Amino acid sequence: MPRVLPPLAVALTCLVGASACDDARGPGLDEYAVALDLPPTTTDKIDVLFVIDNSGSMRDNLSEVAEQAKTALVDVLSYALGTPDLHLGVITSDMGALGTPSNGCGGLGDAGALMNRPRYLGQGSQPTCAGLADDARFLVDRTDADGAHATNYDGELVDALGCMVSQGGDGCGFEQPFAAIAAAIDPDHPINADFLRDDAILAVVLLTDEDDCSAADPALYGDDPGLGPKDSFRCFQYAVACDGDDPDPGVAGAPGPRSGCELRPEPRYHTPVQALVDQLVARKGGDPSRIIVASFDGGVGPVVVDTYPAGDGTDTTWLTLAPSCGAPNTAPGGAPRTAAPALRLAALRDAFPGRAWSESICGDLGAGLERTAEVVADVAGARPCLRGALRDADATTPGIQPTCRAVAVHSLDGGELTTAVPACAGDAATGCFALVADADACPGSDSGLRVELRGVAVDDAHLVVSCLPPALAAP
Repeated sequence: MPRVLPPLAVALTCLVGASACDDARGPGLDEYAVALDLPPTTTDKIDVLFVIDNSGSMRDNLSEVAEQAKTALVDVLSYALGTPDLHLGVITSDMGALGTPSNGCGGLGDAGALMNRPRYLGQGSQPTCAGLADDARFLVDRTDADGAHATNYDGELVDALGCMVSQGGDGCGFEQPFAAIAAAIDPDHPINADFLRDDAILAVVLLTDEDDCSAADPALYGDDPGLGPKDSFRCFQYAVACDGDDPDPGVAGAPGPRSGCELRPEPRYHTPVQALVDQLVARKGGDPSRIIVASFDGGVGPVVVDTYPAGDGTDTTWLTLAPSCGAPNTAPGGAPRTAAPALRLAALRDAFPGRAWSESICGDLGAGLERTAEVVADVAGARPCLRGALRDADATTPGIQPTCRAVAVHSLDGGELTTAVPACAGDAATGCFALVADADACPGSDSGLRVELRGVAVDDAHLVVSCLPPALAAP
C-alpha cells in the first residue's frame, strides 16, 4: 500500500518544491488552508459513527441532539447522493475510568460498543431500536443491485437513528470520546464486527459539551489529592498549557482568562491525540482522505478559569472552566445549554485538513448536522465545492474572490507525485482551474464556489485546493 501523506502535507510539498506554485511575492505558505481535497473516485458507501457524550452535563443537550439528528443528516445525504449505502452506528463517551471506580465511573463503561437500544434516566434497559435484532449493532440502509431498498430495521431511518442517539445522561463524567472511538474501530472488538467497510468513507461525528479526557494512566481519574477534586478541570489542567502557566502542570495557577492555550506536547496522563489519528488512518488502509471528522463542541475559547465552592463547609474553592458558549434550551423545562473549551478535539480536526470542521453545540444542531451531511456528500460524490470561510481579495466585486492554489496528487509506490495546477487567467484560459459561483451545486458552502478544471485532467489523483482564510491580515 503506498504511503499517502495527509492532504495538507501533500499540498505543502508541492507549494514549497514546485516552481509553478512557488510565488515569493505572494502570501506566506503557512497562511493557506485546505478548502478542498477532491478524491479521484466517487462512492456511495458511507460509515457514519456518532460519538455521544452521555455524561450528566449533557442531559439537557441530548434531547435536542436526538430530535435534530433524526432528520438533518439522513435527509441531506439522501438528497445529495440519491441512494447512499449507509452504515450508521452510535457509541458513547463512557469508558469508565480504566477499570478504577471513580465518581460512578465503574468498570470500562460502554467500552466503545455500538449501541442498539436507547437509555433513559432511571428507566434501565430498553428494547432495541426499530425492531433491530439483539446482535444488530448498527443501522443498515442501502439499495441493492436489483433496485430494492434493503434495511435491517423497521419504520423510518430518521426515527431509528433518533432512538439510538438517545443515550440518557448518566455516563462517566470523565468524557473519553477518543478512547471510545479507538475501541469501537478496533478490528478485534467483540460486537462491532462488519460496521467498518474497507471501501467506505468513515465519517466520525462527535457531540460533546466538554473536551476529551482519554488517558493512558488511570491515576488521572484516581484519588490523589494532589490532582485536586475529581472533576473535568484536571483533564484540562494536565492536557493544556496557556501563556504564563507554570511549566509543571500540577500547578494550576489563579482564576481568570487564559490566552495562547495549546496542548502540552508530552502530556503526563492523556493519550496523545496522534495515537487516535494513526489508528483511524490505519483502518482506512493508510489513506486519510477517506476520513471525515466533525465535532459539535464548545470550540477552542474563550478559555476562562473560574471557581466554585468546595462544599465542605469552609471557604475553600476549587477551579473550574467557565463555559465557552451558551444558549437557551428549546426542550420543555431544559436548563440552558453550555459547553467548555475543547482543544483536544480541535487537534483531532487539525489532523484532517480539508476533511474536518466544527460546529458549536450551543448553536442550531439541525443546521450544523445539515452542513455536516453536505461535506460528507462532497467527499462521497466528489463534488468540487470549496468549504470554510475564505478571504475576499476584491471587496468591490460582488461575491467572494478568494486567493487559492491547486495541486494534483498522484499516489505512487512509496510516495506521491504532486503537480501544480495553475489558476485560469481568463474565461478562455485552458490547462488551469477556475472558481465558479454555483450555490446550487454547493449547498451549505460559505462561498458557494466550486472548482472547474479547464483543459486539464487529474485522473486517478486527488485535487487539493488551498486558499487564504479571512482571519489573516492582507499581505
